[in-house]
Amino acid sequence: MLQQDSKVSRQRGVMLTTVGYKKLSQAKMSQEIERNTRLTLDYLSQQTGLTTNTLSKIFSRSAPVDKRSLHTCFASLNLNLDEQDYLSALSLPSNPARFYSGRG
Repeated sequence: MLQQDSKVSRQRGVMLTTVGYKKLSQAKMSQEIERNTRLTLDYLSQQTGLTTNTLSKIFSRSAPVDKRSLHTCFASLNLNLDEQDYLSALSLPSNPARFYSGRG
């Protein structure tokens, strides 16, 4: 069997769409108003078990995350993750930060 020396990197994971970002942001803001406190990345990390790095990627839409992490984040804010809330990293341009230059 031949072995390939060149490694091909694959893009994995999902990123929030504008619809998903608005849905997540509105739910976060609603809970902050309801609790009268900010939901920091540290707080959300403790509630979800996700790292602050992963949560930062989700909220900033700067890099793909695995779908399970996105589902966990949504569930922590009492949201359902729907298909229109995320895109596969395979369908994104090579530089997702440029694709998501705006926040909504």
